[in-house]
Amino acid sequence: EAEMFLTGTARQLKLKNVLDDVSSDYDYIIIDTPPALNILTVNGYAAADYLVIPMSAEILSLVGLIQLKETIESVQGSVNPKLNVLGILMTKYNRRTRLSREVLEMAQTVAAQIGTEVFDTKIRCGVAAAEAPAHGLSIFDYAPKANPTVDYRDFVEEAVQKMHKGA
Repeated sequence: EAEMFLTGTARQLKLKNVLDDVSSDYDYIIIDTPPALNILTVNGYAAADYLVIPMSAEILSLVGLIQLKETIESVQGSVNPKLNVLGILMTKYNRRTRLSREVLEMAQTVAAQIGTEVFDTKIRCGVAAAEAPAHGLSIFDYAPKANPTVDYRDFVEEAVQKMHKGA
């Protein structure tokens, strides 16, 4: 339904215009965009100050990351020159596997090309991360002591620190 609402002139700026009216009421506004490149994603990027790119430690995620690089550059060159890529967040990460380590290394190369880095915090694999949404709960409520939960807490701290340093 949102895609139908986002029509007309300056359609890529509708979310930004709405958020401009309320942004002073909040410390942070988090926009979770779909992984597909569509008008919803472009609206999110146009409204954002910072972009966090979650990326699972899998080869196909690298292909998506390279495509996303082009989208980010396009948004920065048109509707939001201030968009700052805060970093890439590795998810489903298992430091014991060669695949995770190799994907991390390649992600670091792409990160450097877009002027950012991979966050120090990596989100480890864990069944709680997959089960929580099925129960309608955040991972923090569903499994507060699970490895991915601990990792997400650490990530939030790292991201906030980077934002306060000006990324």
